[in-house]
Amino acid sequence: ASDKAVRGQVSAGQREDWFRVKMPGGLDRVEFRLGGDGSSRLLPELHASDGSTIALTEIDDEAGERVFQAAVEPGAEYRLKVAEANRSIMIVWDNSTSVREFHDGMYQAIARFADEIRPGLEVLNLMPLRDGNAQPLLPEWTSNPVEIKAAIGAYQRNDDSSDAERTLISATELLAARPGNRAILLLTDAESPGDRE
Repeated sequence: ASDKAVRGQVSAGQREDWFRVKMPGGLDRVEFRLGGDGSSRLLPELHASDGSTIALTEIDDEAGERVFQAAVEPGAEYRLKVAEANRSIMIVWDNSTSVREFHDGMYQAIARFADEIRPGLEVLNLMPLRDGNAQPLLPEWTSNPVEIKAAIGAYQRNDDSSDAERTLISATELLAARPGNRAILLLTDAESPGDRE
């Protein structure tokens, strides 16, 4: 077993780091600890010698480090890839009648935003305000402008909710499961029934 610390540097879409891991005979589990500034943005992947990906399980740690464990073959060699995860952006917007005069501008702005997404750095999803059970329009996060614009084009635009609070809760819960930096871009007139509850 080794408790040796190694250093590396990563940058989203620009630089990743690889580490060789040689397992001693008789050990069938490995543990990695990621620490330092920005460790919450790191995305580790463990690869076997044949290129297959080995499942990593993240566990809690009292020291504040991110700790990952995996089941491995004793004596086998692995490679650990550490990269910065894509930034996840959820666009949430108000499709209600109170902002109807701004709808064309909002949908154009979303399409322009999609054109500026940087593959390998950012991924996006879309969520209109809804009174309950708000769901993203895209089944998977994407950096493909064609997919994003297709989802906007297929959206029926029949939601008439101004409930920003409940939709933002749904968006936040989805983002919580995403690695890396996360952001919500909200387009609304700030008139929400949640303000009165």
